[in-house]
Amino acid sequence: MKKTCALILILFFALSCDDAKQTRPDADATDDTAVNDDVLDELLTEDAPDEDTVPFDGDFEQIVVIPKEGIELTATVDITRWQERLFTVIEKLSFPAPADGNTVKLFGEKMSIAQASVPFENDQHTILFFPGEFKAGDPLVIEATFSFEQSSSMGLRVWEDDATDEKVVGPFTEPYFTPYWLIVPQSPFKTDKDNDANVPVEKVKLSVVVPGDEWQVMGPGVTGTREGDVVTFTMDTPMPFYALSFAASPDHTYFSAGKSASGVEVIGAGFAREIENLKQIYPAGVATVDWMEEHLGPYEFGDKVGLVSIPDFGGGMEHVGVIYMGTDVLADYDSGLFVTVHEIVHNWWGDNVRFADWPDFWVAEGFDEWTTNYNLMAVLEDADAFAARRAQYRSVAALLCSSADAVPLKFDADKDFMTLDMQIQTSYYYGAAFLEMVNKRLAGFNGQSLLPLLKLWFEEKHLTTVTTEDFLDFLIAHTSDALNSTTYWNSLFDDWVYSAPCPTLKVSNYTEDCYGFTLTHGGKGPDLFNLSVQFLEEDGSVIVEKSVELKKGESEIVGGYCDGPAPARILIDPEWSYVFSLDTTGWKGPEIGYIDTAPAKRRYPLSPKERY
Repeated sequence: MKKTCALILILFFALSCDDAKQTRPDADATDDTAVNDDVLDELLTEDAPDEDTVPFDGDFEQIVVIPKEGIELTATVDITRWQERLFTVIEKLSFPAPADGNTVKLFGEKMSIAQASVPFENDQHTILFFPGEFKAGDPLVIEATFSFEQSSSMGLRVWEDDATDEKVVGPFTEPYFTPYWLIVPQSPFKTDKDNDANVPVEKVKLSVVVPGDEWQVMGPGVTGTREGDVVTFTMDTPMPFYALSFAASPDHTYFSAGKSASGVEVIGAGFAREIENLKQIYPAGVATVDWMEEHLGPYEFGDKVGLVSIPDFGGGMEHVGVIYMGTDVLADYDSGLFVTVHEIVHNWWGDNVRFADWPDFWVAEGFDEWTTNYNLMAVLEDADAFAARRAQYRSVAALLCSSADAVPLKFDADKDFMTLDMQIQTSYYYGAAFLEMVNKRLAGFNGQSLLPLLKLWFEEKHLTTVTTEDFLDFLIAHTSDALNSTTYWNSLFDDWVYSAPCPTLKVSNYTEDCYGFTLTHGGKGPDLFNLSVQFLEEDGSVIVEKSVELKKGESEIVGGYCDGPAPARILIDPEWSYVFSLDTTGWKGPEIGYIDTAPAKRRYPLSPKERY
């Protein structure tokens, strides 16, 4: 997922919650395939309902549960009033009761609920449903009919190109935005952080009512069945709620970008002006599926991958079967290629192996970025470009993890995901760089490497939710032949995953007398052991290599050599065993750094004010 954090934050905080409460008595079960015209007309004309009393007396002990597992969703979304930015949904959630109780707590932002299958109370953020007493494991069904207006860029909205009038209607759901178009167990961020865990939906039946024959829809599984103006999609593979979406447009042209060796077809949906360009970019999606299936495991979301152009959208979003691709991203071949690959890889890391909660976000993004930028892109670009790409990630990771406001890779649960602003990108860049640190260290455990281990990780964890601790335990289990395996990996995670910032090293006092210099640990971040320093000739050959132990806050004089040519370059940690920033203020020696390749031009901007 790629997005503009700051812009979304501004839009969110501009919203205000309506304090009006809504209560309804029991209602008949609603039709889950079409919107009742009478109900729809009522929704579009009625004022907010009067406040009623909660349908229980004061002696009733309210026991609230929130479903987290075994959830099945059937929903019909009517977008025929899109020009008025007004949408109507009939939704049914089915799930086993997670505990004994009598009240189910769900969330939906600014929804006007016309009727529900059980009594309810709604403050337009939290919705309490009162089905009566139930026991853990009892099958529960909550049905509701509701409407809402588009209020921002979050959730279901109309995406339009001002210059061409091309349009798409669909929900952007990352990461807390599903409650802006569906009633779900996950609250929007900030307003109810205690209930913001990443919740999967086990099965989906999603129907979209479109305005006419010219409208096409892409959704879960990519292609649906159509009866009149209703297009229905089904998905029986568990996915995060935030990966559930659709895209409806009267302006899209569909085409096939090819099939993988296993028969997975990549389908593009774009505007006529884009098609020739998309036909150059989207075959990379086929290569991505082939590579992922060869090195990690099968694609498990049907036999198609959908890539759909979205105007006025920055970057990409890995909705299952209907990956959002911003038209600005697609206008440039390099950015379009990278975002295509990145978002498709999420069908393995993030949508399939799912992170348990937002502090574990790096388990999706870091894994995706390491897989993509340290491995997969090697088959899609030349060696020099691939080397520059890796150098880019190593450099940006150093900037992020060593900054004054750095947060740990697994950030504190008390911090809200979306308030991290720039530092949330630590999950992407530093997450990938940390995995490269793991990759380097695995060589010491019977010559292992990370990619084959991730294949085993995927086999063990596919279609489940995982934590950072699960990955730590996995590493320990697969290196358990070493006597210090548990201590070793726990120490690494304590220093580099659960702590921040990374070290900043200062280089100074270069002297041509034996070509030595002083290397100083800035005092923040872990100690560094067996830190390699290489003195290189112009052609890159190593004149001499030194090993340095650099403890927190201490300095070490790195003695070079007294016989031989003057070094043209000095490399610190050329094998990338650590991630740190390098302070070269006042340095008066030869070229010095921690990478031997110039970083690539940024594939997407770092500024939170820019879209990427």
